[in-house]
Amino acid sequence: MSTPVPQLRSSRPSAILPAPVTAVTTRKIPLVFLLASWSVCWLPLRAATLSGAVRDPSGAAAFNALVIIRNEAGGEERRISTDKTGHFAADLPPGAYQVRIELAGFVTVERRVVIEASKPASLEIDLELAETRTELNVPGKGAELANSDPNYRALRDNPPKETYAVSHLVLKRDAGSFILKSGHIIFVPAVLGRVTMAAFSGDGEFTLEPAVSTERGYLHMIADQDTVHESFNRLVLCFTDDTYQEIRAKSEKGPDVAPERDVLNDFRKRVRHRSEDPRSLLEYLLTYESVDNVDADILADLYNPKHTGFFSAYIFGRKHSDLRFHVRPRGALTQLGPEEVALISADVQSNQEGIWYLAHFQNEYKSGRPSSREEKREIHVERYRIETAISKRQRLTAIAELAITALDDGDRVIKFDLLPSLRVTRVSLPPGKEIAYVQERRKEDGSFYVILPEPVARGHEYKLTIEYEGNKVIEDAGGGNFAVGARTSW
Repeated sequence: MSTPVPQLRSSRPSAILPAPVTAVTTRKIPLVFLLASWSVCWLPLRAATLSGAVRDPSGAAAFNALVIIRNEAGGEERRISTDKTGHFAADLPPGAYQVRIELAGFVTVERRVVIEASKPASLEIDLELAETRTELNVPGKGAELANSDPNYRALRDNPPKETYAVSHLVLKRDAGSFILKSGHIIFVPAVLGRVTMAAFSGDGEFTLEPAVSTERGYLHMIADQDTVHESFNRLVLCFTDDTYQEIRAKSEKGPDVAPERDVLNDFRKRVRHRSEDPRSLLEYLLTYESVDNVDADILADLYNPKHTGFFSAYIFGRKHSDLRFHVRPRGALTQLGPEEVALISADVQSNQEGIWYLAHFQNEYKSGRPSSREEKREIHVERYRIETAISKRQRLTAIAELAITALDDGDRVIKFDLLPSLRVTRVSLPPGKEIAYVQERRKEDGSFYVILPEPVARGHEYKLTIEYEGNKVIEDAGGGNFAVGARTSW
């Protein structure tokens, strides 16, 4: 199931905390005895190798299938898994063995094999699909934890409060510059001690100077200009950097006025809308499978102060009504690459709709170190198991068990690329502890984020169970087969 399991990269879907330590009584067994017993059972002088290949019905390698080898005489068992090529191998003493192959979604296979001294043996296993189940128990108790985090609720719901008058105020963020010539700017109250959102009404201008000639040429091709100059009368800023402190230092405190509140309300309606029938490739990219939840993205930075803050500007321009400028150290459009700076014209009614600018930080070009291989993910999915069932009405229910490794320290909010039509009902950590998550309604900014109770530690592995259900994701292909439309986000 982001960033992706799916890919549900990612699409911006972990035992996040170790299980509690429980006191147990142990009996000490001499190590020599254990080693001797293992040697007698499994490592005789005339052992032979049992190898095998496991394939699915299409002939592809069956990765991570469990292979259980049981000695018929003594009952000892050995458990191994197939590798990425579907192969396995084990050295065994002479004797008769029962070999059992298990893989979720397929019929369990059992074979009997006799190992002779110093004579290798092999098995070829072709798996068959298990029968389609029409019921899967997804209890849904955890739905009450959806969108329940108090700091998320404050970011989501708080009305603007603090207003300042601005005059010729300049904000410079990488390749983009803003001049707030005259007007008022109003801030949403602080959450966890940090102000992260503001709305401006008045007279302003935005300019963008591409960092490299290739981006300048592309901008000219798509927008018919080498640099961007856009006048605007409304602007919304979302940030986790020092924008609030910078604006306060250059402004004068003023009375609360209504127009800025309207700007913020219009902005929230715009970015919290998801199209289920995208009218263009860009609208699909921005709003379909991996629509951003701006409030959840802000929360991720608030819960991990080690993050370098981001800056996003939503520009209500006089020529282009929906320009979006992003400076995000973890990637401005992670679906496309690791570049940190982007300018997007998101007005699908315009003939200049598109990604106008997508580049690395200016200082990366100046130092000669921009790279398309930068690692921007928070986690790496080590393995996963998804159990699914399909009802007669083509409703999918699923339980996904994930094992992830943290790629950095301190993260608590993890985004998974899950189609918003699939509704999460429960998220839990071993041994079944339910935790909070974010997933707004499917026609809104309904991307899925897990909120961990504690920060992760780099290099540590965590486990996570996610239960979800929904329709509009599969099609009946006939013959008991089903096709998944959102191949990377279910």
